[in-house]
Amino acid sequence: MTCGYNALMIFVYLLFVVAVLLIPDTAFAWGPGMHLETSLVVLERIREIAPSIAAIIAEHPRHFIYGTVSPDILVGKRYAGYHWHCHNWNVAKVLLDTAKTTAEKAGVYGYLTHLAADTVAHNYYVPYKTVRGYSAKMLSHTYWELRYDLNVDNRVWKEITHITKGDYVDFDALMEKTLRKTILSFRTSRFIFKGLLKLEQLKHLRQTLQVFAKKSQWKIAPERYSHFYDLTINTVMNFLQDPQRAHCLAADPSGMARLSESLQLRNRIRENLRRKVITRAQADKWVELSAKQLEESLFLPVIWWPDVYDVV
Repeated sequence: MTCGYNALMIFVYLLFVVAVLLIPDTAFAWGPGMHLETSLVVLERIREIAPSIAAIIAEHPRHFIYGTVSPDILVGKRYAGYHWHCHNWNVAKVLLDTAKTTAEKAGVYGYLTHLAADTVAHNYYVPYKTVRGYSAKMLSHTYWELRYDLNVDNRVWKEITHITKGDYVDFDALMEKTLRKTILSFRTSRFIFKGLLKLEQLKHLRQTLQVFAKKSQWKIAPERYSHFYDLTINTVMNFLQDPQRAHCLAADPSGMARLSESLQLRNRIRENLRRKVITRAQADKWVELSAKQLEESLFLPVIWWPDVYDVV
């Protein structure tokens, strides 16, 4: 029974991986592994954040950890529209204003931590990887997030059991009441989400995916991993130290504009290569100039993308 169940789970997970490779809109932000790791770092460095927030999180650490993955529960987020997108600062503010108990508030601060981390993922990491993949045809938004999660420490995956089996009825009720329904109900989305978390927790499955990842030409260099990791942690800590004036508040956690613009730029690079206006070396230079602009414009409302004239 157990072998058959695990085989079924692996088959379903592989179908999911294929889906995220082909369908960009199925995306998480950072993967659940990165968000869980971020929550553990915050708890380890809790004395560095605002005392009022630290007291709430320290009282209900499990609610906080659960909150850091909760914005990704909803399936079909984009159908809620920009203003009611679950990765919207204003929606998170409504959650915080509505929360009554300290447990609910701890969950919301986890939710806000998720959004802070996603400003880096959606406005820098994924757009950069999107442009970088100009020569690949089947690398979606979520591909890069799942690849990043393969580097997460094993201690993180142990937290998934607390998420899938823990009692967060109060915070779930708050989200269900506040978040706008998409293509599925909140409860159905939560059921699917927890199932996916259980799949990601399977150690032997992650090891198999790591073998494939090592053979792939599309890798994340250790120094780049550290760069995005440090930037994400610093962004989250800055937010929790001063949630009213944090740098990341100027960025859209959903990254809709940057993601769309990066897709357009990727297509332009491909077209210029096809027409032999630029060489592969010039295309790579275009990518690196784009990465520099993405980093420098991370918390700015507008980015000035490099053009073909900058590389020829």
